Amino acid sequence: MRESSQRPPWLIDALMVTLTFLLAVQLGTRVFGLDRQTSILIGAGSAICGAAAVLATEPVVRGQPHKVSVAVTTVVVFGTLGMFIYPLLYPHLGLSERAYGIYVGSTVHEVARVVAASRSVSDVAAGAAVVEKMLRVMMLAPFLLLLSDAQRRDNAEGTAGPHGTDRARVVIPWFTLLFIATSAMNSWNLLPTVWVSCLIQLDSLLLAMAMAALGLRTHVGTIRRVGVPPLMLAFALFVFLTLGGYVINRLVEFGAVSWHDESLSIRNRLMFPTKSLEGESVRFYTLAEPSIQWATLRLKLRQRFRESQVGSPRWRYGVCACAATSR
Repeated sequence: MRESSQRPPWLIDALMVTLTFLLAVQLGTRVFGLDRQTSILIGAGSAICGAAAVLATEPVVRGQPHKVSVAVTTVVVFGTLGMFIYPLLYPHLGLSERAYGIYVGSTVHEVARVVAASRSVSDVAAGAAVVEKMLRVMMLAPFLLLLSDAQRRDNAEGTAGPHGTDRARVVIPWFTLLFIATSAMNSWNLLPTVWVSCLIQLDSLLLAMAMAALGLRTHVGTIRRVGVPPLMLAFALFVFLTLGGYVINRLVEFGAVSWHDESLSIRNRLMFPTKSLEGESVRFYTLAEPSIQWATLRLKLRQRFRESQVGSPRWRYGVCACAATSR
């Protein structure tokens, strides 16, 4: 199977995050009758990185504890389901190991489940899946900033005074900036390996404490009153991630291969062979090369013009070739 090295992984992640979140908000509020907060929380968890994205989005939308619990439950359930379904689908997808890893990393909910679903196929798939998933996780920070600005605009419209002069404060999720700074420090290896290992263990402990505290503030009766619609929304998003994500991956791959082949074809058509002009080798450059090379070529031709006869057949050939390339 042919696979293009020009495939842009960030494009797949950007499309999946954007389309999944927009679909969640529209389906949740218009089809399943959910409130906007619950739809946003479920959409963020499904689009980016599962429970971690839900917990990161909660302070931006000021979601109630039972809504956060419902969103976390839905993404955990369908993320676990995908961990078992994806390896079973692999023989029927027609994807290489690396392409399968990109597909898993761009569609499965959480990092741990991405690793499980991809490593069951091969280490190559796991490596591609982890890189793709990390690119998707890195989109959490700009996503929260955009969401915070959208929330501010909605609040400003809802709380504006009679003359429209009241303005809501901009809620900046400062932890997203710390997230970017920490990611940069880890990428540049600024901290010793022992410190990083200890911080990862502390991170797991704090996340477990946060989840436990969230559970202590949640009552089963409250979740029962929410009913089936959150699960239906999460299921619809899971179907979109699985099927729609596969289609998007194939379309981006096909577009990357077609663009690469077309660019090579155009370059080959525009390339002129080397010709000799008055004993000097002159190359006719392609349009894709820097203009400074074209300027150098014109200078050479102008210099040879002074030294050669204008009416010679060799000079006429050079002028025609240059005119063709200048178009």
